[in-house]
Amino acid sequence: MRYCTCLLFFCITACETAIETDVPRNPPQLTVNSLFNPDSVWQVELTQNRYILDSEPFASVPDAEVQVLQNGQTVAILDYVQDAPFIGNSIYRAESSYPQTGEDYTLEVNHPTLGSLFANGQAPESQITITRAVLDTLDQRTEANISNNAVAYGLTIQFEDPPEENFYSLSVLLQYDGFFGTEELLLEERSSFSDIRSDDPIVAQVFDQYRDEIIFTDASFNGQSYTLKLYLLESSILSSGLSFPPFILTEPAYDTQGNIVRDIGELAGLTTLRILLRTTTEEYYQYNYTRDLQASVENNPFAQPVQVFDNVEGGLGIFTGFSQMEKKVIIQ
Repeated sequence: MRYCTCLLFFCITACETAIETDVPRNPPQLTVNSLFNPDSVWQVELTQNRYILDSEPFASVPDAEVQVLQNGQTVAILDYVQDAPFIGNSIYRAESSYPQTGEDYTLEVNHPTLGSLFANGQAPESQITITRAVLDTLDQRTEANISNNAVAYGLTIQFEDPPEENFYSLSVLLQYDGFFGTEELLLEERSSFSDIRSDDPIVAQVFDQYRDEIIFTDASFNGQSYTLKLYLLESSILSSGLSFPPFILTEPAYDTQGNIVRDIGELAGLTTLRILLRTTTEEYYQYNYTRDLQASVENNPFAQPVQVFDNVEGGLGIFTGFSQMEKKVIIQ
C-alpha cells in the first residue's frame, strides 16, 4: 500500500510542466473615450494602450490634433486642456461647441507618431418621461456582503417608454446644500454620485455590488409604462446630508456670486436626489456591458477573455452619445 502511494505521488508531481507563453508586443495605439451629450461641450479623452503584462500607468497624449466633423465639415476643434488626475488620460475640449441630438458626427484624431483614428457616433433623441420617483427610507435592507452595518434604502422610479427599441443608463446624484461664511449666509451646492443597484432582471448588472450607473434595455416592456426598483447605499446618502434635517431660514441665503438662492422662510440644508435617466445608443450599452464583464473576470485565470466593444477605426475606444432627462426628489 505504501509503494502504491509513493508511485501515485511520483506520477502526479512528474506530470507538472511549466509553460511559458510569449505574448506578442504590438505597437501602441491611440485609445479614445468620449461619451457626449447635448448638455456639455465636446470633450474627448485620449491615451495610449499598453502591453498586457505592463503595470506602468497609461501614457498620456497631449500633442494630438482632435476635431469633430459633420457631413465632412469641421464643427468643433478640441484643444488639449490637462491630463485627468490619477488615470493619466489627456483631456481635449471644445470652447463653446455642443453636440446636437439625432445628428451623425465623425471624430478624427491625428498624432505625429501614433497615427490617426476615426469614429462615428450620435446622441439619440430622448422621448422618455419619468412620471414618479419615491425614496422610501422605511424600506431598508441590510447589505451583509458589504459590511455588518451597511443599510440600503429603496428608490422606486416609474417611467413611460417610447415604442421603438431603446437603450438606457440610470444614475443618481446626491446634491446637498451646505452653508459657509460669517457675515452672509452663503450657499454651496455639492453633488456626488450615489452607489446604486437593482435586483430587477432587466438590469445588466455584471457585478453583485453597488455602482454609480446601471444599464438596461426595453426589450421586455417596449412602449409600456415600467416601474423600476433601486437601492441606494446608506453611506452615500448620509455623506450628502440626509442625517441633517432641513431648517427654515431667518435671513436670505446667497450663493458665492452674491445672488439670493433661498429667501426668508424657505427651507435650507436640503438634500436632493437628482435622478438621471439617459437614452443611449446600442454602442454605449455594449461598451459599458463588455467593459464591466471584462473587469469581472480580470483576476480569474479560468475565465474566458472578454473583448471590450469599441467603434473606433485605426485605434481603440468608444465615441458615442446620449441624451438625458432629470427628475429631482427633495429629501425632507
